[in-house]
Amino acid sequence: MTTINDVIGLANAQLVDTHWLRWSKSELLDYFNSALNAIIIIRPDAGATIETFDCVAGTRQSLPEGALRLLDVNRVVDGRAIQPVSREVLDYQFPDWHTLTGPVERYIYDEQTPRIFHLFPGAVFGTSLEISVSRLPDTATINDLKPGVNRSFPLDALYINPVLEWILFRAFGKDSENGNYAMLSSQHYQTFVDLLGVKSQTDQAAGQKKQMQSNGGAAS
Repeated sequence: MTTINDVIGLANAQLVDTHWLRWSKSELLDYFNSALNAIIIIRPDAGATIETFDCVAGTRQSLPEGALRLLDVNRVVDGRAIQPVSREVLDYQFPDWHTLTGPVERYIYDEQTPRIFHLFPGAVFGTSLEISVSRLPDTATINDLKPGVNRSFPLDALYINPVLEWILFRAFGKDSENGNYAMLSSQHYQTFVDLLGVKSQTDQAAGQKKQMQSNGGAAS
């Protein structure tokens, strides 16, 4: 298990600041927390959590406190699966769909309003759904770096290297008036972006392969 302390230690080792004089532990910890924020802005699925959601009556639903965006509506709890549908389709086929209620069959989500989604038909009181949402991990504190505290790295281990690159980007950016440090800062930022981009491409390819297989096509 990789801990937050491990990641801060790795960053310190790469900065060659053995006595924590140029970059204190608390400073690197601030960079660590900002790295998590940056990653989840780019990759909301990095903060995915599956939760039970209690609906209010009607079509319009608001995400729970602290949830950044909806990733998926999986199913009615102990019931049927829920599929996405476009708002345009419902507006065309059922112009009065906001007035309809019953067993939920579809959900509508617009990235422009990330904390709001709609259900079709509108939910009745007592309906609960299993949903996937994106959340930020709890902020790491200086107490997490104390000896004997083993708080684990809060994201998938695949994100450890992007977090390190972001910390180094911020650390070298502190002395950006120095040409060498400015160049190092820029290089680490580009590596951070590249690492997340490669993961996105890999995930997209895997998703396309899965879709092809589910549609009955051959996949190499």
